[in-house]
Amino acid sequence: MSDDFTDYGLGAGVKPLGAGADISHLLPENQPRGKSAVYDRAIAAGATPDQAAEVEARSVFGFDYRRDSRGNPIQQGIGSESNPTGNHFAAIRRWEGEVAYQAALKKIWRDAPDKARKIGLPEPARATA
Repeated sequence: MSDDFTDYGLGAGVKPLGAGADISHLLPENQPRGKSAVYDRAIAAGATPDQAAEVEARSVFGFDYRRDSRGNPIQQGIGSESNPTGNHFAAIRRWEGEVAYQAALKKIWRDAPDKARKIGLPEPARATA
């Protein structure tokens, strides 16, 4: 392996910090971080890694977040799958295109037609044979 890291934009003779490298000479703001600042703060306060991950999840997803059967956080805010809005579908149409918009319309009309009616979404175009 080459010790020249100029192709990484670090300049000649500069080596990136590897695992276990001495970072005592770096200021706290320049030291490599863990997962996030919230996680690092919890670890510094004496939390276990599992407790720090829970604090981070509460910070990111809200204090009352829920998890699915696989343990992944469920989105529950405005515009999420469980709480869609008209603006959500307008953004899909504008930024992802008509095909993605029609697919999203078909999905919401199939899964929750009363939500689609409440939002005021048009029924999806039907395929003609």
